[in-house]
Amino acid sequence: MLKRLILSTWIAAALLCAASQEVHASERLHDTLRDNYEPPQPERLVDPMVRKLGRGSINLITGPVELPRQLVHTVRSDGALVGLPVGFVKGLMMAAIRSGVGFSDMLFFMSSAPNNYGTVIVPEYVWQSPLRTTF
Repeated sequence: MLKRLILSTWIAAALLCAASQEVHASERLHDTLRDNYEPPQPERLVDPMVRKLGRGSINLITGPVELPRQLVHTVRSDGALVGLPVGFVKGLMMAAIRSGVGFSDMLFFMSSAPNNYGTVIVPEYVWQSPLRTTF
Protein backbone atom coordinates (compact mmCIF):
# COMPACT_ATOMS: atom_id res chain seq x y z
CA MET A 1 0.00 0.00 0.00
CA LEU A 2 2.81 2.38 0.89
CA LYS A 3 4.55 1.55 -2.41
CA ARG A 4 1.41 2.47 -4.35
CA LEU A 5 1.13 5.76 -2.48
CA ILE A 6 4.77 6.64 -3.16
CA LEU A 7 4.43 5.61 -6.81
CA SER A 8 1.23 7.65 -7.20
CA THR A 9 2.93 10.65 -5.61
CA TRP A 10 5.89 10.38 -8.02
CA ILE A 11 3.59 10.04 -11.02
CA ALA A 12 1.51 13.04 -9.92
CA ALA A 13 4.66 15.11 -9.35
CA ALA A 14 6.03 14.16 -12.77
CA LEU A 15 2.75 15.07 -14.46
CA LEU A 16 2.62 18.42 -12.67
CA CYS A 17 6.22 19.20 -13.71
CA ALA A 18 5.49 18.28 -17.31
CA ALA A 19 2.31 20.33 -17.35
CA SER A 20 4.05 23.39 -15.87
CA GLN A 21 6.83 23.11 -18.47
CA GLU A 22 4.21 22.97 -21.23
CA VAL A 23 2.43 26.05 -19.85
CA HIS A 24 5.74 27.89 -19.54
CA ALA A 25 6.71 27.02 -23.15
CA SER A 26 3.29 28.11 -24.34
CA GLU A 27 3.64 31.45 -22.53
CA ARG A 28 7.07 32.02 -24.08
CA LEU A 29 5.70 31.29 -27.55
CA HIS A 30 2.79 33.67 -26.92
CA ASP A 31 5.20 36.40 -25.74
CA THR A 32 7.41 35.90 -28.79
CA LEU A 33 4.47 36.09 -31.17
CA ARG A 34 3.11 39.16 -29.40
CA ASP A 35 6.50 40.94 -29.53
CA ASN A 36 7.01 40.15 -33.23
CA TYR A 37 3.43 40.84 -34.32
CA GLU A 38 3.12 43.36 -37.09
CA PRO A 39 -0.38 44.50 -37.97
CA PRO A 40 -1.30 44.22 -41.64
CA GLN A 41 -0.47 47.37 -43.54
CA PRO A 42 -3.16 48.40 -46.00
CA GLU A 43 -0.57 49.83 -48.38
CA ARG A 44 1.15 46.46 -48.74
CA LEU A 45 -2.20 44.89 -49.58
CA VAL A 46 -3.47 47.59 -51.94
CA ASP A 47 -0.29 48.42 -53.89
CA PRO A 48 -0.19 45.20 -55.95
CA MET A 49 -3.91 45.50 -56.66
CA VAL A 50 -3.54 49.04 -57.95
CA ARG A 51 -0.52 48.02 -60.03
CA LYS A 52 -2.54 45.17 -61.58
CA LEU A 53 -5.47 47.51 -62.29
CA GLY A 54 -3.16 50.07 -63.90
CA ARG A 55 -1.35 47.43 -65.94
CA GLY A 56 -4.70 46.07 -67.11
CA SER A 57 -6.02 49.45 -68.21
CA ILE A 58 -2.79 50.29 -70.02
CA ASN A 59 -2.72 46.93 -71.81
CA LEU A 60 -6.39 47.27 -72.76
CA ILE A 61 -5.75 50.67 -74.30
CA THR A 62 -2.39 49.89 -75.93
CA GLY A 63 -3.37 46.45 -77.29
CA PRO A 64 -3.76 47.74 -80.88
CA VAL A 65 -0.13 48.96 -80.80
CA GLU A 66 0.82 45.29 -81.12
CA LEU A 67 -0.09 45.40 -84.83
CA PRO A 68 2.73 47.71 -85.95
CA ARG A 69 5.05 46.28 -83.31
CA GLN A 70 4.68 42.73 -84.60
CA LEU A 71 4.95 43.93 -88.20
CA VAL A 72 8.28 45.62 -87.48
CA HIS A 73 9.69 42.69 -85.49
CA THR A 74 8.65 40.11 -88.08
CA VAL A 75 9.92 42.12 -91.05
CA ARG A 76 13.27 42.59 -89.28
CA SER A 77 13.61 38.90 -88.51
CA ASP A 78 12.09 37.30 -91.66
CA GLY A 79 12.27 39.97 -94.35
CA ALA A 80 9.53 41.99 -96.02
CA LEU A 81 8.09 39.20 -98.20
CA VAL A 82 7.28 36.93 -95.27
CA GLY A 83 7.21 39.58 -92.55
CA LEU A 84 4.33 41.66 -93.87
CA PRO A 85 1.60 38.99 -94.01
CA VAL A 86 2.88 36.99 -91.04
CA GLY A 87 3.53 40.12 -88.97
CA PHE A 88 0.06 41.42 -89.76
CA VAL A 89 -1.59 38.20 -88.52
CA LYS A 90 0.69 38.08 -85.46
CA GLY A 91 -0.09 41.72 -84.75
CA LEU A 92 -3.84 41.12 -84.90
CA MET A 93 -3.56 38.10 -82.62
CA MET A 94 -1.26 39.83 -80.14
CA ALA A 95 -3.49 42.92 -80.09
CA ALA A 96 -6.45 40.75 -79.16
CA ILE A 97 -4.42 38.84 -76.57
CA ARG A 98 -2.93 41.97 -74.96
CA SER A 99 -6.31 43.71 -74.84
CA GLY A 100 -7.95 40.57 -73.45
CA VAL A 101 -5.30 40.16 -70.76
CA GLY A 102 -5.69 43.85 -69.92
CA PHE A 103 -9.44 43.46 -69.58
CA SER A 104 -8.93 40.37 -67.41
CA ASP A 105 -6.45 42.22 -65.17
CA MET A 106 -8.92 45.07 -64.76
CA LEU A 107 -11.80 42.72 -64.02
CA PHE A 108 -9.93 40.59 -61.48
CA PHE A 109 -7.49 43.16 -60.05
CA MET A 110 -8.43 42.24 -56.47
CA SER A 111 -7.42 38.61 -57.01
CA SER A 112 -3.80 37.71 -56.35
CA ALA A 113 -3.81 35.15 -59.15
CA PRO A 114 -1.64 34.57 -61.11
CA ASN A 115 1.62 34.45 -59.27
CA ASN A 116 0.80 36.96 -56.55
CA TYR A 117 -0.48 39.72 -58.86
CA GLY A 118 2.09 38.85 -61.54
CA THR A 119 1.68 39.41 -65.24
CA VAL A 120 0.20 36.88 -67.63
CA ILE A 121 1.82 38.28 -70.76
CA VAL A 122 5.50 38.94 -71.44
CA PRO A 123 6.59 41.65 -71.94
CA GLU A 124 4.41 43.28 -69.32
CA TYR A 125 3.79 46.38 -71.46
CA VAL A 126 3.78 46.79 -75.24
CA TRP A 127 6.73 49.22 -75.26
CA GLN A 128 9.07 46.86 -73.41
CA SER A 129 11.52 44.81 -75.44
CA PRO A 130 10.38 41.26 -76.18
CA LEU A 131 12.20 38.18 -75.00
CA ARG A 132 12.20 36.87 -78.57
CA THR A 133 11.07 38.25 -81.89
CA THR A 134 9.87 35.06 -83.61
CA PHE A 135 7.49 32.35 -82.56
